[in-house]
Amino acid sequence: PSLSRIQEREGVESRVALPPLPDMGEREGGEGLSSEGGQGRKRRGRREVDVALLVLGDQPQLQPAVVQALCRETLKVSQTFRVYIPTYEGRRGHPICLPRPFWEEVLALPWTASLRDFLRQHHADVVEVPVETPSILQDMDTREDYESLKGAFP
Repeated sequence: PSLSRIQEREGVESRVALPPLPDMGEREGGEGLSSEGGQGRKRRGRREVDVALLVLGDQPQLQPAVVQALCRETLKVSQTFRVYIPTYEGRRGHPICLPRPFWEEVLALPWTASLRDFLRQHHADVVEVPVETPSILQDMDTREDYESLKGAFP
């Protein structure tokens, strides 16, 4: 990854106090994410995180059920190094569950590249998770997007 991205990440990490991670239950086969033999492990007094949820900042209408569906799929599949993407009526959206082995590659993407480019390269590693809400496809890129979405919130 570029030096500026590493410095940015380290700057954010130094200013954010992370709460303790909850026990995420057990994977099929009996390995819990926070169990001794599971994916979550304590190192240097902090739990090691194995999957990141990449959420768009301009997607306030995202439904909790989407995040829950992605987490359920991540926990029940025994193949740990898969990228989980929600789909609605066959179209991919956000957020995306990205396992640790892919983090450095994503961070090293050139500024002209996108996650879509990364996903094309790793199409065999993608697991699509069907959801029942179009909120995964909607974001606010323009003033018109904002105006049309703001009425959906009290």
